Amino acid sequence: LVHAIRDSVSDKVTLVPSVVDHVVDAKPQYFDMVKSAMADVPRIGTSRRVFQGAAYASAGKTGTAQVYSLHGAKARAVPKNLRDHALYIGFAPVDHPQIAVAVIVEHGTWGASTAAPIVRKVFDYWLVDRPKIKAAEAAAQAASAPVRSPVAAAPAFARPMRGESR
Repeated sequence: LVHAIRDSVSDKVTLVPSVVDHVVDAKPQYFDMVKSAMADVPRIGTSRRVFQGAAYASAGKTGTAQVYSLHGAKARAVPKNLRDHALYIGFAPVDHPQIAVAVIVEHGTWGASTAAPIVRKVFDYWLVDRPKIKAAEAAAQAASAPVRSPVAAAPAFARPMRGESR
């Protein structure tokens, strides 16, 4: 699943060798069905409000892990340490994934209202903000690079080429 790890500070990439230890013998249409269902979650499902207006199509699944049986009580009525955990797992863009994220917010209560917004911020940074930042940095670096003429850059001891005079 992981092909490489990029250090966020140095931008160094370390490749991770892939080892296949198990193959799921399933028809491709089953994976397509799951992918389609996951794509509906931010489009028309439980996280639609969180992903409304996103500049990309994502796929995901909200979830809740029960910590304590409420027995009909409201979640906000129990102590915070007994509230359910909020979950969200997603990837984007749907057609050519560049990023996958899984978030667990301990005692966050609901995946759609607590964990999904975190994933949206990560996706927005990775897919929208980061490319703009990298482009701006590249433009600034190109603009500040000294322009050197090839003649001025040639060392004084360079010999003229055949037929060329000094």
